[in-house]
Amino acid sequence: MKKKAVVLALSMAMAASVVGCSSKKETEKATEAKTEAKAETEAKTEAAATEAEKAVDEAISEVVEEVQEAATEAAETADDTVEAISEAAADVLGTAEEAVSEAAAEVEEAVSEVAADATDVVEEAVSEAAEVEEAVSEAAADAADVVEEAVSEAAEVEEAVSEAAADAEDVVEEAASEAADVAAAVGAAAAVDAPVRNVVFLVNGNLGDKSFFDSAEAGLEALRDAGRITLNTVEMGGTDADQPKWLSTL
Repeated sequence: MKKKAVVLALSMAMAASVVGCSSKKETEKATEAKTEAKAETEAKTEAAATEAEKAVDEAISEVVEEVQEAATEAAETADDTVEAISEAAADVLGTAEEAVSEAAAEVEEAVSEVAADATDVVEEAVSEAAEVEEAVSEAAADAADVVEEAVSEAAEVEEAVSEAAADAEDVVEEAASEAADVAAAVGAAAAVDAPVRNVVFLVNGNLGDKSFFDSAEAGLEALRDAGRITLNTVEMGGTDADQPKWLSTL
């Protein structure tokens, strides 16, 4: 029994040893395979990176070429555009200069016409002003003649009025004197038997006319002075303002 146990123990130890050796070899193989895989992966990665870098360089080169071509085309297009703009600007400038020249010519012509018209208007106005001045001078001369004639006629009228007034005054004085003489004679003739009369002399106007009223007043005053009458002279006035008192006076 012990022998079998020993043998079993040895067998198990050997099996364990074999298994340990086998595991160690397998571990070494796995490590080696891992190292090889890593190296292969690194090699593949390096190769892929190289190819990617090459592809990037090629893509950059292509992009640069395309950009250069586009820039060249753009430059050519810009040159064409600048040329077209220059031509258009030249055309516009020429048109503008022509338009300005035409406008300046038209303005100059219009100014000349306006100046000519203004000159004609001024000359016509000056001529009319001269005519008006002449007419005014003639009118002033005529007015002066009329005024002088009117003054002369007024002087003559004033002289005639003064003479007529003087003549009228003389006539009134003479008539008053004659009326006084007549009244005195009549009073003397009838003084013995004639009674004294009360006389009211209603003047249909006012005394001072140096005519009928004043003559009548002078005769009545002579009778009064001769004692033949008592005299009350009432001047009724001859204006519209005096009319309201006429009836009450009567």
